[in-house]
Amino acid sequence: MLAINRLLEVTEKPRSKRQNPNYTKITADIEKEVANKTRAICALTDVSLSDAVNEALKLWIEKKKSDEKFEI
Repeated sequence: MLAINRLLEVTEKPRSKRQNPNYTKITADIEKEVANKTRAICALTDVSLSDAVNEALKLWIEKKKSDEKFEI
């Protein structure tokens, strides 16, 4: 029983990012086709929409920084 409880602790995802001060909520208008494909991929890969968008934005920021020499 102790091993099962420990496994649950290790594999358990946080319940909500809303309470985490390192996160903020944003809103964006996305093309329907992009939104539908994103939701489908998230469902198939067990990735939250928030995590997928966060990862995509991080990649976009890094690309912009290297392409246009932003200092952010």
